[in-house]
Amino acid sequence: MLLLGIRHSLQRRESDCLVACSEMVLDYLQVPNTYEQLHRLLNAQSFGTVFSRLQNLETLGLVVSIDHNCSLQRFLRFFEVGLPVIVPINTWSVLHWNGFETDHAVVMTGIDFDNELVYIHDPFFEDAPIALSYNEFEPAWTEHE
Repeated sequence: MLLLGIRHSLQRRESDCLVACSEMVLDYLQVPNTYEQLHRLLNAQSFGTVFSRLQNLETLGLVVSIDHNCSLQRFLRFFEVGLPVIVPINTWSVLHWNGFETDHAVVMTGIDFDNELVYIHDPFFEDAPIALSYNEFEPAWTEHE
């Protein structure tokens, strides 16, 4: 099992999940930023932030790849080179959301193929990382809007 150790951040507003995820990843990569700067850079709105706005992080010198056909094996390759991944999900199948359904973003930091688990940092919750079974994660990840 490979699990990256990132500092967990909570979203400050209900609609700021992508901002908080970006803060976690940039902190891990040691790219200077503030939550407020990221909020402006991603053009976060009261209803949320469009996932494709992650490409705005390229202005900080990063290479951003948005891949709608990624696989768990490809995620593992990112982790092997020390890169956490921001993943869009729909929360309906994620047990710690207790049936509440919303589009959301989390930072995926590891995979345990032997036990069929993925590890995420969910900026809406204080505990991290959270282990999700494949049965929780795959529908949430593949059925987001």
